[in-house]
Amino acid sequence: MNIEEIIERALGGEESAIESLLVQLKPLILYSIKRYGRIVGYDEDAYSDGVVVVLESLREFDRGKGVYFLGFVKVRLMHYYQNRKRKEKVIYSLDEPVDNEAEISKLDTIVDKHVDIPGDFIEKEEVIHIKDAISSLTKIQREIVIDYYYNHMSLVDIAIKRGVHRITIAKIKGTALKKLRKKLENIY
Repeated sequence: MNIEEIIERALGGEESAIESLLVQLKPLILYSIKRYGRIVGYDEDAYSDGVVVVLESLREFDRGKGVYFLGFVKVRLMHYYQNRKRKEKVIYSLDEPVDNEAEISKLDTIVDKHVDIPGDFIEKEEVIHIKDAISSLTKIQREIVIDYYYNHMSLVDIAIKRGVHRITIAKIKGTALKKLRKKLENIY
């Protein structure tokens, strides 16, 4: 008996034809498990589910739609195993405790290597102290230090801007740095 005859008899409800069809479709079921379910090796439950899909396909197949039965079964198996695989995805929660005794969650164990809380705090404190020290300078000293270090201007550009010689700017800057150094030494 060829596959077409087996399918016709199985669609008619003949038990021996249904059993024969299941034997004939075993390679298709196993292929679908491996291809669409991504299950490696033989899985008894997955195979049993595939048999159920074939049996349901026999019951739900409509000859009037002009679809070939084997194509219908193949598509049903593909969808079944793809959906089964989607449902089996493991979802992890970062709020789960690391172990039964600890009160630490998985989220608490994640370390952001780009964040340095103590370093950031120290840096902010240093910035506050530097701003405080700069504010203790005279107006001209403060403007020269800000232009040189924050606005990245050269001594020549600052001298041109102020209409004085660059050596005068260098001396004012030097005096300002001595004051800053002395003020900051008292803090650190």
